[in-house]
Amino acid sequence: EDCTNGIDDNGNGLVDCEESPCFCVAPCRVLPLESPLGLPMDTILRPGESIRMPVDATLGGLIGSVVWSPTEGLSCTQCLQPEVSAQDTTLYVAEVTDLNGCLYADSIWVYVVTTCDGAGFLIPNAFTPNDDGYNDTFAPVFAEDGPQLTELRIYNRWGQLLFSTKDPDAAWDGTQNGKPAHPDVYAYIIRLKCPDGTPQTLTGQVTLIR
Repeated sequence: EDCTNGIDDNGNGLVDCEESPCFCVAPCRVLPLESPLGLPMDTILRPGESIRMPVDATLGGLIGSVVWSPTEGLSCTQCLQPEVSAQDTTLYVAEVTDLNGCLYADSIWVYVVTTCDGAGFLIPNAFTPNDDGYNDTFAPVFAEDGPQLTELRIYNRWGQLLFSTKDPDAAWDGTQNGKPAHPDVYAYIIRLKCPDGTPQTLTGQVTLIR
């Protein structure tokens, strides 16, 4: 026979064991929509940096066990305050079981970025090769401490390669075989060398305006 479950004024899930022939379990706290474990907000790290991810929870019962996953980049996987030094962007999940046997879970994103992930350079989304001295060429724009261009390729909408260079100071002038390319949206492949020496490949589109 089905058990009759309810919620009392304190938010505890209850089973009426006297009126229903069911298996009795300890009351479990009904969780609110906000984070039940008090984990920090999603955070950003750079390679070599680390943070602690404390479980600061007020649960329906005392904490019995904690399990973190995945294990990569964690100083411990069954502790309340693991230190994380992730090498790649990772979603970490904490599962806490209290002494009443109730399970609580929450997660935190740890984003790992390098200078090549947006800081230290800019990729224009349009340019105007009309020889007026402004935005006449297309190439990434780098800060002094930013990454270095190792390759730039430009393709038209049919996949034809129009421009290719490995010169870190070169840029596309909006021509095809020495003639002005038509106003259109073109695809690019940009390969960079980050300040820490790691390579990165970026793809996207740029609009040629005349």
